[in-house]
Amino acid sequence: MIRAAICLTLAASPVAAEGLEMSPEARAAFGAEIRALLLDDPGIVANALDRGRAPDAATIYAEEAASDKAMLSEEAEALFAVTSTGFGAAEPETVLAIFVAADCPDCARAVEEAAAIAANRPRLRVELRAADSSAATAARVAELAKLAGAANPVPPQNRGDADRFERLGLDAVPAYVLPDMMLRGWIPATVLGRYLD
Repeated sequence: MIRAAICLTLAASPVAAEGLEMSPEARAAFGAEIRALLLDDPGIVANALDRGRAPDAATIYAEEAASDKAMLSEEAEALFAVTSTGFGAAEPETVLAIFVAADCPDCARAVEEAAAIAANRPRLRVELRAADSSAATAARVAELAKLAGAANPVPPQNRGDADRFERLGLDAVPAYVLPDMMLRGWIPATVLGRYLD
Protein backbone atom coordinates (compact mmCIF):
# COMPACT_ATOMS: atom_id res chain seq x y z
CA MET A 1 0.00 0.00 0.00
CA ILE A 2 2.84 2.40 0.84
CA ARG A 3 4.52 1.47 -2.42
CA ALA A 4 1.29 2.29 -4.27
CA ALA A 5 0.94 5.65 -2.55
CA ILE A 6 4.53 6.67 -3.25
CA CYS A 7 4.39 5.52 -6.87
CA LEU A 8 1.09 7.26 -7.53
CA THR A 9 2.23 10.47 -5.88
CA LEU A 10 5.42 10.57 -7.89
CA ALA A 11 3.77 9.40 -11.11
CA ALA A 12 1.01 11.99 -10.80
CA SER A 13 3.50 14.78 -10.29
CA PRO A 14 5.88 15.16 -13.23
CA VAL A 15 7.61 18.08 -11.50
CA ALA A 16 8.34 15.94 -8.45
CA ALA A 17 9.63 13.09 -10.61
CA GLU A 18 11.84 15.45 -12.61
CA GLY A 19 13.18 16.92 -9.37
CA LEU A 20 14.48 13.53 -8.30
CA GLU A 21 18.06 13.10 -9.25
CA MET A 22 17.99 9.55 -10.53
CA SER A 23 20.50 7.65 -12.49
CA PRO A 24 19.22 5.99 -15.66
CA GLU A 25 19.24 2.68 -13.80
CA ALA A 26 17.24 4.12 -10.88
CA ARG A 27 14.75 5.67 -13.30
CA ALA A 28 14.33 2.33 -15.04
CA ALA A 29 13.79 0.60 -11.68
CA PHE A 30 11.24 3.27 -10.70
CA GLY A 31 9.42 2.78 -14.03
CA ALA A 32 9.41 -1.00 -13.49
CA GLU A 33 7.96 -0.47 -10.01
CA ILE A 34 5.13 1.68 -11.43
CA ARG A 35 4.51 -0.83 -14.23
CA ALA A 36 4.31 -3.69 -11.72
CA LEU A 37 1.94 -1.71 -9.55
CA LEU A 38 -0.38 -0.94 -12.48
CA LEU A 39 -0.32 -4.55 -13.66
CA ASP A 40 -1.11 -5.68 -10.13
CA ASP A 41 -4.02 -3.22 -9.73
CA PRO A 42 -5.16 -1.81 -13.11
CA GLY A 43 -8.07 0.05 -11.51
CA ILE A 44 -5.77 2.27 -9.48
CA VAL A 45 -5.55 4.96 -12.17
CA ALA A 46 -9.31 5.02 -12.73
CA ASN A 47 -9.89 5.27 -8.97
CA ALA A 48 -7.41 8.12 -8.67
CA LEU A 49 -9.03 9.95 -11.56
CA ASP A 50 -12.52 9.40 -10.13
CA ARG A 51 -11.45 10.94 -6.80
CA GLY A 52 -10.41 14.08 -8.63
CA ARG A 53 -13.76 14.42 -10.38
CA ALA A 54 -16.38 16.68 -8.84
CA PRO A 55 -19.56 14.78 -7.94
CA ASP A 56 -22.77 15.88 -9.65
CA ALA A 57 -25.36 17.99 -7.81
CA ALA A 58 -27.69 15.03 -7.27
CA THR A 59 -24.93 13.15 -5.44
CA ILE A 60 -23.89 16.17 -3.39
CA TYR A 61 -27.41 16.95 -2.18
CA ALA A 62 -28.87 13.42 -2.05
CA GLU A 63 -28.20 12.99 1.67
CA GLU A 64 -29.57 16.46 2.49
CA ALA A 65 -32.68 15.86 0.36
CA ALA A 66 -33.30 12.51 2.07
CA SER A 67 -32.94 14.18 5.47
CA ASP A 68 -35.38 16.96 4.47
CA LYS A 69 -37.94 14.42 3.25
CA ALA A 70 -37.63 12.44 6.48
CA MET A 71 -38.22 15.60 8.55
CA LEU A 72 -41.19 16.57 6.37
CA SER A 73 -42.65 13.12 6.85
CA GLU A 74 -42.32 13.42 10.65
CA GLU A 75 -43.95 16.86 10.66
CA ALA A 76 -46.59 16.16 7.99
CA GLU A 77 -49.61 15.51 10.20
CA ALA A 78 -49.47 18.85 12.01
CA LEU A 79 -47.85 20.80 9.18
CA PHE A 80 -50.51 19.96 6.59
CA ALA A 81 -53.52 19.78 8.93
CA VAL A 82 -56.61 21.73 7.85
CA THR A 83 -57.03 24.77 10.12
CA SER A 84 -58.97 28.02 10.23
CA THR A 85 -56.00 29.89 8.74
CA GLY A 86 -56.15 27.89 5.54
CA PHE A 87 -58.06 28.40 2.33
CA GLY A 88 -58.86 26.45 -0.80
CA ALA A 89 -60.13 22.86 -0.90
CA ALA A 90 -61.92 21.61 2.21
CA GLU A 91 -60.82 18.05 1.42
CA PRO A 92 -57.51 18.64 -0.34
CA GLU A 93 -55.42 16.35 -2.45
CA THR A 94 -52.41 18.63 -1.97
CA VAL A 95 -51.63 21.01 0.89
CA LEU A 96 -49.15 23.84 0.58
CA ALA A 97 -48.02 25.34 3.90
CA ILE A 98 -46.67 28.89 3.83
CA PHE A 99 -44.78 30.22 6.83
CA VAL A 100 -45.18 33.97 7.30
CA ALA A 101 -44.02 36.57 9.82
CA ALA A 102 -45.18 40.02 10.89
CA ASP A 103 -42.11 41.78 9.53
CA CYS A 104 -42.09 40.01 6.15
CA PRO A 105 -42.47 42.41 3.20
CA ASP A 106 -43.08 39.61 0.66
CA CYS A 107 -45.56 37.54 2.69
CA ALA A 108 -48.71 39.39 1.55
CA ARG A 109 -47.73 38.96 -2.09
CA ALA A 110 -46.90 35.27 -1.51
CA VAL A 111 -50.31 34.61 0.08
CA GLU A 112 -52.17 36.62 -2.57
CA GLU A 113 -50.49 34.65 -5.36
CA ALA A 114 -51.10 31.34 -3.57
CA ALA A 115 -54.80 32.27 -3.26
CA ALA A 116 -54.97 32.92 -7.01
CA ILE A 117 -53.34 29.55 -7.71
CA ALA A 118 -55.70 27.77 -5.28
CA ALA A 119 -58.72 29.38 -6.99
CA ASN A 120 -57.75 27.52 -10.17
CA ARG A 121 -56.87 24.23 -8.48
CA PRO A 122 -59.95 22.76 -6.78
CA ARG A 123 -57.94 20.05 -4.94
CA LEU A 124 -55.32 22.43 -3.47
CA ARG A 125 -55.41 23.89 0.03
CA VAL A 126 -53.04 26.53 1.34
CA GLU A 127 -52.35 26.62 5.07
CA LEU A 128 -50.69 29.64 6.66
CA ARG A 129 -48.26 29.00 9.49
CA ALA A 130 -46.48 31.33 11.93
CA ALA A 131 -42.70 31.45 11.52
CA ASP A 132 -42.27 32.78 15.06
CA SER A 133 -44.31 32.89 18.26
CA SER A 134 -44.89 36.64 18.50
CA ALA A 135 -48.39 38.05 18.91
CA ALA A 136 -47.75 40.28 15.88
CA THR A 137 -47.05 37.26 13.66
CA ALA A 138 -50.11 35.41 14.97
CA ALA A 139 -52.26 38.43 14.10
CA ARG A 140 -50.59 38.67 10.66
CA VAL A 141 -51.34 35.00 9.94
CA ALA A 142 -55.04 35.58 10.66
CA GLU A 143 -55.10 38.83 8.68
CA LEU A 144 -53.50 37.27 5.58
CA ALA A 145 -55.76 34.21 5.84
CA LYS A 146 -58.85 36.43 5.90
CA LEU A 147 -57.60 38.44 2.89
CA ALA A 148 -57.06 35.17 1.02
CA GLY A 149 -60.58 33.95 1.69
CA ALA A 150 -60.45 31.99 4.95
CA ALA A 151 -63.90 32.23 6.56
CA ASN A 152 -63.12 32.74 10.27
CA PRO A 153 -59.36 32.62 10.80
CA VAL A 154 -58.22 32.30 14.40
CA PRO A 155 -54.69 33.54 15.19
CA PRO A 156 -52.40 30.67 16.20
CA GLN A 157 -52.13 30.43 20.00
CA ASN A 158 -49.13 28.14 20.55
CA ARG A 159 -45.48 27.81 19.52
CA GLY A 160 -46.06 24.66 17.47
CA ASP A 161 -45.58 26.21 14.03
CA ALA A 162 -42.67 28.41 15.16
CA ASP A 163 -40.89 25.37 16.61
CA ARG A 164 -41.62 23.44 13.42
CA PHE A 165 -40.15 26.30 11.33
CA GLU A 166 -36.91 25.95 13.31
CA ARG A 167 -36.84 22.14 13.24
CA LEU A 168 -37.21 22.19 9.45
CA GLY A 169 -34.17 24.46 9.23
CA LEU A 170 -36.09 27.24 7.51
CA ASP A 171 -34.44 30.63 7.69
CA ALA A 172 -36.42 32.96 5.41
CA VAL A 173 -40.04 34.00 5.02
CA PRO A 174 -42.18 33.42 3.21
CA ALA A 175 -41.23 29.74 3.25
CA TYR A 176 -43.28 27.33 1.13
CA VAL A 177 -43.52 23.71 2.25
CA LEU A 178 -44.90 20.80 0.24
CA PRO A 179 -44.84 17.14 1.29
CA ASP A 180 -41.61 16.60 -0.64
CA MET A 181 -39.85 19.98 -0.71
CA MET A 182 -39.19 23.27 1.05
CA LEU A 183 -38.68 26.60 -0.71
CA ARG A 184 -37.21 29.61 1.06
CA GLY A 185 -38.09 33.20 0.18
CA TRP A 186 -40.72 34.56 -2.17
CA ILE A 187 -41.29 32.43 -5.30
CA PRO A 188 -43.01 33.95 -8.39
CA ALA A 189 -46.47 32.47 -8.99
CA THR A 190 -45.47 30.91 -12.32
CA VAL A 191 -42.57 29.06 -10.69
CA LEU A 192 -44.68 28.01 -7.70
CA GLY A 193 -47.29 26.65 -10.10
CA ARG A 194 -44.65 24.45 -11.72
CA TYR A 195 -43.60 23.07 -8.34
CA LEU A 196 -47.22 22.28 -7.59
CA ASP A 197 -47.52 20.41 -10.91
